[in-house]
Amino acid sequence: MKKIVLPLIAVATVGAIAPMFVGSQIDASLNQFVTHINDSPGYSAKLTSIETTWFATTAKLDVSLQVADFSGQQGEPTAEKMSIEIDFEASHGPVLFGTHSGLGWASWSATVNGEDIRQHASWAADTPLYQLTSTMGLSGTHRYADTIPALNIIIPDIGTIDFSEYTGQGTYSGSGLVYAGGSKSIIANIDGVTVTTDSISLEIDASASFEEMVTQGIYDSTSKFHVDKVVINSLAGDDEKSFSDLYINAITGINDSKTLGNMALSYGVGVIDLKAFHAEDVALNMEFNNLSAGLFKEWQAFAKQLDTSAPQEMVLKMKDFGLDQLPAFLKPQPQFNITSLRATFPEGKVTSNLNTSLVGIDAVPDQLSDIGFWASHLLVDGKVEGDKAAIEFVASQYIKSQMLRGQSEASMTPEEIDELNTMALQQIQGMLGMLTEQGMVKATDANYTSELSFKDSQLTVNGTVIPLPIPGA
Repeated sequence: MKKIVLPLIAVATVGAIAPMFVGSQIDASLNQFVTHINDSPGYSAKLTSIETTWFATTAKLDVSLQVADFSGQQGEPTAEKMSIEIDFEASHGPVLFGTHSGLGWASWSATVNGEDIRQHASWAADTPLYQLTSTMGLSGTHRYADTIPALNIIIPDIGTIDFSEYTGQGTYSGSGLVYAGGSKSIIANIDGVTVTTDSISLEIDASASFEEMVTQGIYDSTSKFHVDKVVINSLAGDDEKSFSDLYINAITGINDSKTLGNMALSYGVGVIDLKAFHAEDVALNMEFNNLSAGLFKEWQAFAKQLDTSAPQEMVLKMKDFGLDQLPAFLKPQPQFNITSLRATFPEGKVTSNLNTSLVGIDAVPDQLSDIGFWASHLLVDGKVEGDKAAIEFVASQYIKSQMLRGQSEASMTPEEIDELNTMALQQIQGMLGMLTEQGMVKATDANYTSELSFKDSQLTVNGTVIPLPIPGA
């Protein structure tokens, strides 16, 4: 009998005492949150009230953002304070009661009621503007979810914006965070133009603890932002613009010794349909490699000292910081690469890439404007290629925009537009022909290609050295 009773007593004791320890941890976490906000430039936070009982904690937090207001006379900025109040409620485990009932070490919610914003926006009555809820299970994993209700914003004399409900959910294990959220649509009617955005989604997967996110600045992570479709229409409905499969993706990483980081960014549109323009797989992919992780930490420490309400002073301090940290940025031989800049048109496909790096710099020159110094440490290689008709089309569109000088084709007759297109195409064909004769462009019956490199202060295009007015070239 004792073998049964003693474990039951132990379980009951843990169940009774644990809420007290969980409550103290919640109290400490709230104070750490306030400290972290106060360490962020331009923000301030304070716990206006907190009450902890054996099984529950309630608190109110005030979070403020102080920004520069340039509405004063002679452009002199003044400090403008924007603040929100957050209502916090928590239940202490392992047995959770009330609205957070169940099993777990803690469950809590943070709510922004936003009643003072109802003069600018409308949403369902008795519904908070934003709510985040989280439960830490007995295994230590946090599960959380957040929501923003459907909103209607009326901008006097301008238009309206309707947001459908946003919901998200994810998990945090102490060593990694996963999150996914989305909204069905945003519809804006502004100055006679309607913009409809369908199916917006966000995904984040970070392999780091909250402490590492705050202190390291760069860590292993992937994030994706995607929009299924954006349609822009005038009231007349005769000038529809459509963009499908829009995305922004980011990947960050850090090496095993936590000294160097990398970042890759991708921007793209699957399909663009305008009145007289069609393109597919329009994308820009970039890489930033060999970034000093120590520099990220220095920036975070420096950012805590910035006063965002004094922009002139802030700009000067940022300039001084950049000059002080420039050697640390250059020593790891940073790289900036455009791994792909591409588009597909009815006329064909155009692709390009460009790799750049600064190498062998242990100290910066006394005169940062010394072009010869930077050229001697610069490495570049790149390539542009595409179908002949596509290259001519892209280049002629640029020439045409120059010929229009800011005017719109809407005021032109079809005959005038055809004449303009013909003139632009003739000009670009002449220019490409001249560049081909000079060896700057390689041409075949089907495509154009141009390869360039820069090394030892010399620029080479398609194997031919191009003289440059650079010391040491």
